[in-house]
Amino acid sequence: MTIPMINGGNFRRTAAAGLTLMLFALGVLALTGQNHHVAPVSVRLTSNSGTAGLDPVLARAFLAAQADASREGVPLWITSGKRSHAEQQQLWENGVRAHGSPDAARRWVLPPDESAHVSGHAIDVGPVEGARWLERNGARYGLCRTYENEWWHFELATVPGGICPPMVPDASWPRPTTLSDGGTGTLSIELPDIPGLAELVTAAETELATFFNLD
Repeated sequence: MTIPMINGGNFRRTAAAGLTLMLFALGVLALTGQNHHVAPVSVRLTSNSGTAGLDPVLARAFLAAQADASREGVPLWITSGKRSHAEQQQLWENGVRAHGSPDAARRWVLPPDESAHVSGHAIDVGPVEGARWLERNGARYGLCRTYENEWWHFELATVPGGICPPMVPDASWPRPTTLSDGGTGTLSIELPDIPGLAELVTAAETELATFFNLD
């Protein structure tokens, strides 16, 4: 069975597709009894870990990556995660002042209504060693570096074990229209023959389409 993913030209559609794919991946793991690089549901998302307020799937993906990095002796932590509207607004205003114009500032910081940090769907990580490790290994957890000019910024952009989409030069560029489609503009998934999986994916797509008001 092939499930065509939502194909659109804006961030809301991309986010919905990403969440659908992540629900699909988690559903496969739940139904097959496996836990490839996904932290247990019991993991506490606390401010100490930097994951407080993040999308739970993103938070658990990072914690799984952090645990594996630690086992390899690589330090990895969140330097900035979920931000409030007010915090992002202050960063935006500071950026406009520092760079001289909104257009120049957008290469480095976005207004609150456009920031994935405000929605809880982006993390900045450090130190450099940890960020480089995550760039090499993040796709195992669905985590991808987003911008060429920000080595620290990561988002969920593929299914665990998938392929990260190409980075865009900076935050002022439009997001890719799909998660990882090989340039075709669409993305399909061949579902394994697991009882209940097709129903799970269909339900997830319906709920996400309703939530994001997708037509």
